[in-house]
Amino acid sequence: MDFYRTCSVLGYCLLPVVVLAAISIIISLRGFFGSVLSMIVIAWCTYTATRMFDAKLHLTEQMWLVAYPTMLFYSCFVLITIF
Repeated sequence: MDFYRTCSVLGYCLLPVVVLAAISIIISLRGFFGSVLSMIVIAWCTYTATRMFDAKLHLTEQMWLVAYPTMLFYSCFVLITIF
């Protein structure tokens, strides 16, 4: 899997974070609701990106090794969105 395809998958799965940013314009996400919504968005983005990587790379025993750095990647963007 090349660099451009990896960037494409990570960027495509970033769309729920864009929706979260649009929601944060309307309401504040610094409370309990924002924390729960942020965790849902991180889980959704991580799951989607990991499944796309799995479809291309046929990950059987290494799914968690791909999911963890992907989750950290999306967590950084969600933290930027909230604060």
